[in-house]
Amino acid sequence: MDVGGGYFARYGLKAKLFCLLFLLTVPFCLLVGGCQKQAVIDADSPVPLHHAVAVSNQGTESSQKVQISVFFDKPVLVSDQAASDFKLLLNGKPLDGKIMDYHVMGSKQDPRTILIDIVALPTVASPGEGRFFALYNGDLLIESVNPRGIAGVTDKTGKASAKWQKISCIIPSGLVLMTVVQQKGDLNNHVKAKTIVEIRDIPKIRVVSWIQLLNNGSPAMAEGYKTVSYTYTNDGSFPLHDHQFLMMTKEDYAGDLVDQLQSFFGGTGKYTFSRKGAQVTIEANELRDGEILQLKLYGNK
Repeated sequence: MDVGGGYFARYGLKAKLFCLLFLLTVPFCLLVGGCQKQAVIDADSPVPLHHAVAVSNQGTESSQKVQISVFFDKPVLVSDQAASDFKLLLNGKPLDGKIMDYHVMGSKQDPRTILIDIVALPTVASPGEGRFFALYNGDLLIESVNPRGIAGVTDKTGKASAKWQKISCIIPSGLVLMTVVQQKGDLNNHVKAKTIVEIRDIPKIRVVSWIQLLNNGSPAMAEGYKTVSYTYTNDGSFPLHDHQFLMMTKEDYAGDLVDQLQSFFGGTGKYTFSRKGAQVTIEANELRDGEILQLKLYGNK
C-alpha cells in the first residue's frame, strides 16, 4: 500500500507544504536548544543591586575605556547578543558610532556581575582626521530596550530574564583629589579658613571633571550663576578639562585648577587661590569663626 502517495493525493499541496515546514523546523529547534521558551520575568529573575564606574587608558587615544559594573543579587548568564537589550544615551544622545562602541559581557571574577564597556574605536585620533574619544559632560543613561526585562541576561537556568533599573550617572574622568590640609576658621586664634588639595592622579579619559567648592558644606557658587559659556549645573560644580590630558602632568592640572577657581570665584573677593607643585591652596579672605572650605569631585560617592 502506498500510504505516502495516497496521503498526498488526498490532501494535495497543503500536505506537502506542512511536511516541508516540519522538516525545516525540527533541525532549527535542535540548533537553538529544543525550541525553549524565551526567558521571562518571574520570581527567579536576577535583580540589579548597585553599579560602579571605572575608567582607564593605556596611554593612547584609542585605548580609552569606560567600564560600568552592574552587580546582581544572584549569578547570571550573559548572551552574546545582550548588548542589543540596552539603550545607552550620552548627554541625551545615542553614542557616536564613528568614534565609540559598547559591549556587554559577564564578569570572569564574579558570576553575579555584568560589564558594560564603552570603548574607543581603533580609528579615533587617526592622523589628519581629528576624531577623538570625547565624552564631553559625561552624562550617561543606560536603559532597557524592553521594559519587561533583559532577555540577554538571565538566571543560571536561562529561564528567568533579569530585571533592570535605569542607570543615570556622571562618568568620572579618573581625576583624584586629596585634601592634605583642612584649617577651620578660628576667631579666637585669628586663623582664616583654608584648605590644601593635592592632585593625586590625572584624568584617564576625555571627559569633563566636575568640581565643587564648598563653604560649610554648601556650594560656594551662587545658584543661578551664568556666563556666556556656563550655566549653573550639578549643584554648583565647575568644569575642569584639558584636551591634551594624555600629555599632562599633575602639576599641569593643578595649574588648570587654580585658573578655573579664579575664573569662577575670583570675582567674589572671598577667596585667594594659589598653587605649589601639584597642590592647590584655597584660603578665605575674611576671618569667619567655624568656616570650613572644601574642594570635591561632584558625583563621587
